[in-house]
Amino acid sequence: MDIVDRAILVVDSRVDAVVGLRDRVPPERALLRRAPAAAVDAELDTVRPFPFAVAGVTRGGEAAALPPRLLALLGSLPIPVVWWGEPPAGLPAHAHQVASWSELRGAVVALLACAPGGVTLADHRGLVHGRRIIRSPALEGLVAAHPQPFALSRRVVAPARAALARHGLPLRLSRPRAGWVGLEVVAP
Repeated sequence: MDIVDRAILVVDSRVDAVVGLRDRVPPERALLRRAPAAAVDAELDTVRPFPFAVAGVTRGGEAAALPPRLLALLGSLPIPVVWWGEPPAGLPAHAHQVASWSELRGAVVALLACAPGGVTLADHRGLVHGRRIIRSPALEGLVAAHPQPFALSRRVVAPARAALARHGLPLRLSRPRAGWVGLEVVAP
């Protein structure tokens, strides 16, 4: 079954991570999809176009290796990453490491509540600005993570800039440092 709603991929070997998030993440805001590291590749095949965010947990020591396909997505698209425990090798520089389960849960919930310039996440997929719903998966992660930037490839920057201009959002891309892209609110 393909998932076309906003999906948060929870990388953990135990089901309790999803259960612990389910009470804080309403299904209309995001679907939670759990997979142990060894099954992440198969889970990625069901999420379209890509996961909205990744929340990971390393239990009892060394982190399992993540598949190259997930690492490539995380390094080239605005996908927020929150990790509790020892992070796996290859996570992008924008991955946020937390020290406790409550911090992980709080960080995931915060992604769904961010509203820079009055632009919010729509239920299921897209963004809301005023009465308009805007479909732009690439902008969802940038909006959700605001004000945190991402280390992004150039191929993502141009479509994001075009989407911001096309929809007349009160946001613009910022470059806080070389190779990093974020959003900033444009003053009215």
